[in-house]
Amino acid sequence: MSDAATVEYVPVPRAGFGRRILAIVYDALVVTEGIMFAFGVLLALVALAVKLGLLSLPEGADHASLLQGTPIPLIFLSAVVLWFYVGFWTRGRQTLAMRTWRLRVRNSVNSRISKKQAFIRAITALFGLGNLWVLFGQEKLA
Repeated sequence: MSDAATVEYVPVPRAGFGRRILAIVYDALVVTEGIMFAFGVLLALVALAVKLGLLSLPEGADHASLLQGTPIPLIFLSAVVLWFYVGFWTRGRQTLAMRTWRLRVRNSVNSRISKKQAFIRAITALFGLGNLWVLFGQEKLA
């Protein structure tokens, strides 16, 4: 008799620093592709705004020049990266790289993390710096 709401804690070995770093590198490649696609979408939106007359394009300038010096690209692309990690961590508990290296995000009772936990984790895991604690902590927690 298995109840989906009941969570059973089963201790599993925690991943070491090497596997975590390899997953970070792999995810960086996937995220880079996502950022390139998202920036293309952003440029297409700017081009559409110019076409509709919502924005004016100076003579000899390109669409990207309208974004230079504004925080719009940074905010938009940061949101895309957060969406990637929060989405993967809350739905399947793994990013694409984590599936490859058989890693999983979980909380202390071995259940899925909430969107709030995933968001906090994504912000604090900037560039994988949280994984450095794996080298020093006895429990290999990041």
